[in-house]
Amino acid sequence: MADVAAKVQKYIQIRNQLDFKRKEYQEVERELKADLEDIQFEILNISDELGVDSLKTEYGTAYRSVKSSYRILDWNAYLEWAEQNGALHTLQKRVTKSAVDEIVNEDLEGNLPPGLDLYAEVTINIRKS
Repeated sequence: MADVAAKVQKYIQIRNQLDFKRKEYQEVERELKADLEDIQFEILNISDELGVDSLKTEYGTAYRSVKSSYRILDWNAYLEWAEQNGALHTLQKRVTKSAVDEIVNEDLEGNLPPGLDLYAEVTINIRKS
């Protein structure tokens, strides 16, 4: 049994070491991701000032991309609209972005269905040369 006890002890030590290293890594990752976000923000500001969508350098290209999504402001209003317009395929636990994009694009004025709000996020991406 002494052999089993030693193995259990060693197992617990290794597991604890893994937990410690994981937490250590997560802290480093948080800090580095914050640094990346700061740099992206600075590059986005520079691209805004210059009025350009991409900035090519010898190290890589920074380029602008837009991510958009729809948020439900009023479930009842949207559900009623979806039922009346045969658009229940747009429903999940969240709005199906591609389906709503299609509906908005087909609307001559680009109106959103009732109960939705459009959220668009502009980001900077970096591509290695």
